[in-house]
Amino acid sequence: MQEQAVLQQQIHLLQQGELDTISQWLDATELEIESFGPLASDSAQALRQIELHTKFQQKLNDFQETIDKLESFVAVVSDR
Repeated sequence: MQEQAVLQQQIHLLQQGELDTISQWLDATELEIESFGPLASDSAQALRQIELHTKFQQKLNDFQETIDKLESFVAVVSDR
C-alpha cells in the first residue's frame, strides 16, 4: 500500500511538471500572438505575415510532443 502511495505521488509530481511546462508555454504563446499586430496592408507585409505564421505553426506542431506526454501517464487506482 505504501509503494502505491509513493507511486501515486511520483506520478502526480510528473504530471504537475508537465502541466507547469504547458502553462508557461501557453503564456508565452499568448504574448507572441498579441505581438502579431493587425493584418497587412500591402503584399510585402502580407508575405512577411505568412512567413511568421508558418514559423508559429511549426512551433505549435513541435510542442505537440509535450502535450502528448500527458497521455502516456498511467492513472494509479487506489485499492481503498
